[in-house]
Amino acid sequence: MSLRSVWKDYFTFNRKERNGAFLLLLICCLLIGWLTYFRFFYQPEKLKPDQKFLEEAAAFEAKLKAMTAASVNQDNRKAKREVAIELFYFNPNEINDSMAKSLGMPEYLSSRIINYVNKGGKFHMKKDLLKIYGMDSALYFRLEPYLTLPDSAPEIKKYASEHAAEKKSIKPLEVYDLNTCTYGQLTDISGIGDWRANKILNYRNRLGGFTSTEQLLETGAIDSAVFKQIKNQLKVSTPVFRKISLKNFQCRTVYHPYLKRELCREIEKKLFLSPHLKNLEELRSLPSMNDSLWQKLSPYLSIN
Repeated sequence: MSLRSVWKDYFTFNRKERNGAFLLLLICCLLIGWLTYFRFFYQPEKLKPDQKFLEEAAAFEAKLKAMTAASVNQDNRKAKREVAIELFYFNPNEINDSMAKSLGMPEYLSSRIINYVNKGGKFHMKKDLLKIYGMDSALYFRLEPYLTLPDSAPEIKKYASEHAAEKKSIKPLEVYDLNTCTYGQLTDISGIGDWRANKILNYRNRLGGFTSTEQLLETGAIDSAVFKQIKNQLKVSTPVFRKISLKNFQCRTVYHPYLKRELCREIEKKLFLSPHLKNLEELRSLPSMNDSLWQKLSPYLSIN
């Protein structure tokens, strides 16, 4: 067989084969043309957004914002409730940060008042408080009945003369026992007003009595400057009037400023393991007890 006949057999098609090849070529051309059209010429129609869906989404977003705003307002109201406002008689020339906070004054306003006094300024009558930048009229009229200053200029002279007369008749300072003094006796001391007197008596009741005058610094109403001013008129000469009995001791029934929860549980456990405690010193080795705390707490403990 010659080479020519071999090539002829490979590249010679009958009619049926030629029709099949033509059909295959036609399908390929159609596919290529279809793909070219979609790639370069076809522009799909832009879908219009569903109006109902947009309305529902906008309503949901508005509801979410309203819920967020309500939550923020509720938190703000809660924060305002947590700041206890306690009105009491006061002299703005003697005010401090803790007093201003209890009266409901903003921090920036109390700072301006204190700075004004520290720089030599003085409030002579009630309306002088309105001269402080930022003093709101609503706040002023709320505080005005509690200001211990003259209402008008003519009364200033009267106010000054009365105080001058008081200074002329100076009496020896009386010294009061912190564990027996009354509300009236405390307010008689210069530097202790109604607010501080209430704080001292409340803390005395929580402690069960004072063991030293330095405990006044723990009341939250007396700072070192005020303590230095009043300490010569106060003393502790009587014992505490209420002690914590270690007999049948239970944490849930004991409330004392020095007795924190962890230490209370340690004492309860110690008494459970050693019910017949013979000496208070056995509590000194508890993990939460240190020397400073022991010195303060031990006078309030009783084995009986």
